[in-house]
Amino acid sequence: MSDITMNSFYDNFMEEVALASDAETYGWDPQDFFTAVMLEYLEEAGEIDNPIICPFRGYGLQLNAYSFSEENDNVDIFVSVYNDSETIPSVSKNDIDAAIKRGIQLYRKATNDLYTSFEKDNDVYEFAISIHGNKKSIQNVRIIALTNGNTKPIAFNSVNIDGVEISFSVWDMDRLFR
Repeated sequence: MSDITMNSFYDNFMEEVALASDAETYGWDPQDFFTAVMLEYLEEAGEIDNPIICPFRGYGLQLNAYSFSEENDNVDIFVSVYNDSETIPSVSKNDIDAAIKRGIQLYRKATNDLYTSFEKDNDVYEFAISIHGNKKSIQNVRIIALTNGNTKPIAFNSVNIDGVEISFSVWDMDRLFR
C-alpha cells in the first residue's frame, strides 16, 4: 500500500461507502453504510471480531455497531462521526467527545432498563438486553469512535462504571490508512 496516497485511499474508501449504500437496507443512512465499510476494514485487520451493525440515536444516546466477546465479558460499542465530504474532513475533539459521551450514556442505560424501550425483534433490544443480562460478567467496555475524517491525537483516560473499565479509542482515516 506504499504507493497509494492518503487522498487516493480516502477516495477509494468513500467509493466503497457509496457502493455499499446502493444496497437496500431499511432505515440506514450514510453514516451506517460508512460504519459497515469501516468495520469490514477493522475486521480484516484483526482489530475486532463479529461486529453487529445496529444504528440507534436517541436523546443523548448513540450506537452504530457493537460486538461481544465469546464469554460476554468484553463489549465494543462503536459510535460514528461521519461527514459526507469529497476531501478528508478535519474532525474536532468536541465531535469525538460528544459521540463517546453518547456511547457511555447508552451503556449506562443498557445496564439498567433500556431494553424495555424497544420491541423484542429489534437489534437495539438485543444489544440492550444482552448488556442488561450480562452486566455482572462484563469487565471491559471499549467505546470506539469511527470517523471518515482525521482528528488530532486525543488522550483518553479510562473510567470505571460500577466496577467495569470503560476505555476509549478513535479510528480515523489516518490511522486506518497506516
